[in-house]
Amino acid sequence: VSLTGKPALDLSSSKFDYVFSPEDTNPVVYSSVGQPLAARAKAGQVGVVFAYGQTGSGKTHTMNGLMDGLIGQLFEEGDTRLVRFSYFEVLGTAINDCLVAQQPKGGVQIGEALDGRVLTRNLSSHVCTSAAELESLVQAAKKRRSTACTERNNESSRSHGVAVFAVGQPGSAAAAVREGGDAAGEEDFAPADGMLYVIDLAGSERAADSKGHSKERMEETKQINLSLMALKECIRARTLASAPGAALTSHVPYRRSKLTLLLKDVFDCGCARLCATVVIAAVSPLAKDVAHSANTLKYASPLRVAAKAGGQRLERDPRDPALWGPTEVTTWLAAACASGSTGSEAQKLDCLPSAAQQVPQGEEVVAEIDAEAVVLGMTGVQFCSMPEAEFFRRIQLQVTGGRGGKLAKRVYSALWTMIVDAKTRKRRPDGSIVSEEEEAAERAQQEEAQRAKYDLWAERERNMKG
Repeated sequence: VSLTGKPALDLSSSKFDYVFSPEDTNPVVYSSVGQPLAARAKAGQVGVVFAYGQTGSGKTHTMNGLMDGLIGQLFEEGDTRLVRFSYFEVLGTAINDCLVAQQPKGGVQIGEALDGRVLTRNLSSHVCTSAAELESLVQAAKKRRSTACTERNNESSRSHGVAVFAVGQPGSAAAAVREGGDAAGEEDFAPADGMLYVIDLAGSERAADSKGHSKERMEETKQINLSLMALKECIRARTLASAPGAALTSHVPYRRSKLTLLLKDVFDCGCARLCATVVIAAVSPLAKDVAHSANTLKYASPLRVAAKAGGQRLERDPRDPALWGPTEVTTWLAAACASGSTGSEAQKLDCLPSAAQQVPQGEEVVAEIDAEAVVLGMTGVQFCSMPEAEFFRRIQLQVTGGRGGKLAKRVYSALWTMIVDAKTRKRRPDGSIVSEEEEAAERAQQEEAQRAKYDLWAERERNMKG
C-alpha cells in the first residue's frame, strides 16, 4: 500500500466548564465535583452527577472514586446527621436492587403518584450512622453491578448504576432520634433530606463496535442508547427552561425513561428546591478511539447550553421574592408568620399585594416573630438560597419545639410557592408580564376568533351545498 500527498488534520473544538488532565487523580476530581455537590446535599438541596462516555473510558473508576470521597465528607467529625443509602441498576427495561442478595418479586419499580411524587417500590434503603457502615454498603453495591464482555471491554458495565444518598439535616426527626431525643409526630415538620445522585451511565457504543454482539448484547446496546438520548434531551430542555418566562411553555420529557423519571425533582420546573447537575464526559487517550472521543464530546458539549438572556429588558416582577430587598423580605416574613391563612396583615402591604395568597390554607400555627433576626439583612436572592435547615433553626430559636417546626415548614413552603410561580409566570415576547386578567382576556379573544372562523367555514359549506 502506498500513500501519496500530505495528510490532512481535521480540527474540532468543544466548550466545557473544566477539563481534567490524564495526570489528575480521583481525589482531584472529587475536590472539583464531589465536594460542592456534597455540600449542597448537606444543605438540603439536590445534587446529581453523571459520567458519560464510551465503554472502557474510565467512567466507573471515576464514579467509584466520587462515592469513596463522599463517605468521609458526609460523616465529618461532629456531624449528627443520618444518611440513607440505596443503589440500583437500570438494565434495559429491568431495575435491580444491588444491595440485596435476591431480587424482590416484580423487581424494583419507579412510578408517579397521583399528586406528582416519584415513588420507588421494592428498593431497599439502608440507614447509616457512621462512615464505616456507608463504606460497607458502597463496596457491596460495586460488586453487584452487571458486567459483560464486549469487543471493547472485558468488563463493560451493561447497566446504569444509580447511587442514592438521602442526607438528613441537623435538627431533623432522624437526628433527634439518633441523639436519644423524642421526635415522634414531628417528621412532617422537619427539614427535607438533601438528595445526592451519583450515576454511572452504561458505556456508549457505535454500530461498528457492536456488530459482533449476540442478540442479547444488541438489545442491551439499543436500550442504553435510547436512555442516553432521553437523558440528553431532558438536560438541554431543563436548561433552556431556566430563561425568564420560558418555564411555562417548555416541555422537559422526563417521563421517557425510568432514569429521568427518578430525577423528576431535577428536571421539573416546579421543583421546590435548588438543584445542581454535573456531567462528566470520559474520553479515551488512545488514538484508535478518536472517533469515539469525538462522539462523546459531541454528545456532552451541548449540555452546557446557557439560557439566552434575550435582548429586551424584562419587566420587574414585584411578586418574585428573589428580587426583593431586605425590607421587603422582612415585611413579608413577619406578615406570613403572624397572619396564617387569613393574611390580614399581608393584605395591607402595598409592595406585596398577593402575599396572603401564598400562605397555605388549613389549620396553621401563627406567631409574632422578630423577622429582622431571621432575615439578618439578606436580600431576596440570599434569603431564597438559605438552606431549609438553617431557616428552621432561625425560626425555632423564637418558636420552639414542634410548633416552631410546623410554622417554619408552612412559611418555607409559601416562599417556594412564590419562587415557582415567578419562574412560570407568563411573559410577552418583549419581556412584559401578562397579568391573570390580561391572560383571561387574551384567551377569550382567541376563543372568539376560533368561533368566528368556525362560523365562516360553516357558512361557506352551506353556500357550496346551495
